[in-house]
Amino acid sequence: DFYFTTRLSLREDFVSAILTEIELQKNYFEKGTEIQSIYFGGGTPSLLSASALELILSKLGSTFSVQANPEITLEANPDDLTIDSLSNWYALGINRISLGVQSVEENDLRWMHRAHTAKQALNSVDLIRSAGFENLLWT
Repeated sequence: DFYFTTRLSLREDFVSAILTEIELQKNYFEKGTEIQSIYFGGGTPSLLSASALELILSKLGSTFSVQANPEITLEANPDDLTIDSLSNWYALGINRISLGVQSVEENDLRWMHRAHTAKQALNSVDLIRSAGFENLLWT
């Protein structure tokens, strides 16, 4: 089992903790090491605002050496996607979406207590592509 919470009121505290952790880890990499990929995952980072994601990316860029055009992945669920959120993420440099579908069978989705439907899952692929994303991971 994994710890989880549905208390979205703690998002600002969570982002603040991430920024602090980045600062605490500033000497983690050997000098000259470039970050090639950034992964926002483990939970539902798509619930973070674009401004929160921007703060994190900015802190990473000012603390570590990040290569030009790194792969930046964001985990998202089909029911969290809008053209506005996708466009905002794409503008931030996020260039890969890890889509948490698990199944396109309605009975399976109900059994797993997923908030999205099979139709939403399938339609989300088109939505992601329409926002400019070419790199999509279906999980």
